[in-house]
Amino acid sequence: MQLVPWVALAVLAAALALHAGPLDRVPRTCLVRVLALLVLATSLFGVLEHALVNYEAGPLDQRFADTWDALSIWLRWWYAITRTVGPAPTLAPGMLGQAAATLMLATVGQRAASTTAM
Repeated sequence: MQLVPWVALAVLAAALALHAGPLDRVPRTCLVRVLALLVLATSLFGVLEHALVNYEAGPLDQRFADTWDALSIWLRWWYAITRTVGPAPTLAPGMLGQAAATLMLATVGQRAASTTAM
């Protein structure tokens, strides 16, 4: 499971290399977008996974051990997402998603497929 972000980073690097290549191949824009979308989905999964680990660690935190069950569900999830409780940083997979979204935005204005007849 810990290799997933490294694979996603490699996929993102390959998509960036495709995007930075020569402009004579317009159909590869669609491939860049698909790869970036795949990394974005992986990032969302990572954020949710990290938040869930933090949420489950809430009752074990010494600051919240006595009051965790009395907190509202929204406040518990807020603490889990912002890493007030738990060991897993949600920012790490979030940054991977931000890089993927930036790459997708870099393809705006490029045609996804060639419309000229050869």
